[in-house]
Amino acid sequence: MCGIVGVVSEQKFTTKNLLSMLKKLEYRGYDSAGISVEINGKLYIEKEVGEISKLESKIKDVEFNVGISHTRWSTTGRVTQANAHPHTDCSGNLSIVHNGIFENYEQIKEKLIKEGHTFKSDTDTEVIAHYFEKSQDIMSGISKFFAEAQGEFAILLMKKGENKIYAFKRGSPLCMGIAENATILSSDAYSFAKQTSKVIFFNENEIAVAGPDSYQFYDKNLNKIKKEIKILEWHEEESIKEYDHYFLKEIMDQPAASRRLIKSLENEQKEKVDILKQLIKSSKRIVFVACGSSYFASLLGVYFLNKAGVEAHAVIASEFRNFYLRDDKTLLIAVTQSGETMDLIKALSGTKAGGVKIA
Repeated sequence: MCGIVGVVSEQKFTTKNLLSMLKKLEYRGYDSAGISVEINGKLYIEKEVGEISKLESKIKDVEFNVGISHTRWSTTGRVTQANAHPHTDCSGNLSIVHNGIFENYEQIKEKLIKEGHTFKSDTDTEVIAHYFEKSQDIMSGISKFFAEAQGEFAILLMKKGENKIYAFKRGSPLCMGIAENATILSSDAYSFAKQTSKVIFFNENEIAVAGPDSYQFYDKNLNKIKKEIKILEWHEEESIKEYDHYFLKEIMDQPAASRRLIKSLENEQKEKVDILKQLIKSSKRIVFVACGSSYFASLLGVYFLNKAGVEAHAVIASEFRNFYLRDDKTLLIAVTQSGETMDLIKALSGTKAGGVKIA
C-alpha cells in the first residue's frame, strides 16, 4: 500500500503544508516519497528514496495552487528514485500518483512502447501516465481505463494548466476533504484533520473532478452522482518528537492513537459499534479473518469474546478456505489496517453466497 495526497486551492498552498499532510500517511509506506506541483505554468517535481523527511530537506518551500504527493511502499519496481512517484507522460504535461496494483500493466505497456512511448521506470504507475497521454479527453480516458485495467487502484491525475485534479478508485481507499477555498484528496481523512472535518468517501468505481471551490462526482460510465458530506469529529494529538526509527515512533504514538480510537467509538463510530454488537449477539459464532499483526489483534478479540461466553475463532486469511464453520449463523469479522490486504480480499470473495454475515 501507499499514501497519496492532492490539493487544489484557491489561495496559495505551500509544499511544506502538503508534506505535513503526507507525513500522516507515512504508516502506509516510507520507501520513497515525491511531489508534483504546478508553479508558473510548469510542473515542479521532486522525488527521494527513504522517508518523507529526506524529501523535505531536498525541496524548496514554494507556493502553488494545485499539487499531488505520494509516499511509497514498493510493490512493482525496486526502491529507486526513478521508481518513486509521481510519474509523468512523455510530454511532461501530465502527472500521476497511484496506490494499488495495476495487474495487466505489462500488456498495456507493450502496446504503448509500440506506439512510441518511452519509459523511465519499472513501475506499473508510469504506464498509467502514458495511457492518459493519448486521451484527448481525460474523463473519457478514465471511463475507458476502468474497462481495461485489472487490479485495485486509487489514482490522482493532474494536467498542466487545468488547475484541477482527477481522482478515481477501485479497491484502494480514497476520500475528499472539503476545506475553505480548497479541496483535498487523500488515502486517509486523518491526513487533512487540521484543514477540515468535512469528508466525502469514494465508493467503488467512482470518479471525482476537484477544483479549488467545487467538485463533481461521476460513476465509471460518467453519469453524475450526488455524494453525502460526513462531518468527522477529530481528537488530534500531534506527535512532535523525532525518533531514530519509524517503528519506534509508531510504538510511542500508541497512547494518542488509542485515545483517538476510544473517542471515535463514543462519537462518529458509535452507530456502527451498536450494529456490530447486535450482529455478535445474533450469531452463533464469530470468526476473525486477518493477516500479520491484524491476526494477532484478532487473537485478543477471540480471548475477550470467549471470556464473555461467545464462541470465537481466528483464522489466517490464506487458510480461510479450509475453515469449515461457515453458515448463516456465522459472523465473519475481517480485520485489516489498510483495507487492501489481498489474501483477505480473496478470502472474502464468495462468502456471502453461503449466508455468512461480514463485518
